[in-house]
Amino acid sequence: MTGKDRIILQKITGYAKETGEYIQGMTYDAFMQDRKTIAASAFCVSQIGELTNDVSESTQSAHP
Repeated sequence: MTGKDRIILQKITGYAKETGEYIQGMTYDAFMQDRKTIAASAFCVSQIGELTNDVSESTQSAHP
């Protein structure tokens, strides 16, 4: 795994943790009524998706 991949994976982990913090203790209905939390969560998920495109093929193959 390259240093770049480690950084990318750390960022992915950070975004995943942030999303968990945003929604912790919320019910589905409360989440659906909170546009700011929806937007923040969607941003994090979008960032995760974009970052996955930058993980090297060798790291993806080694960790399917």
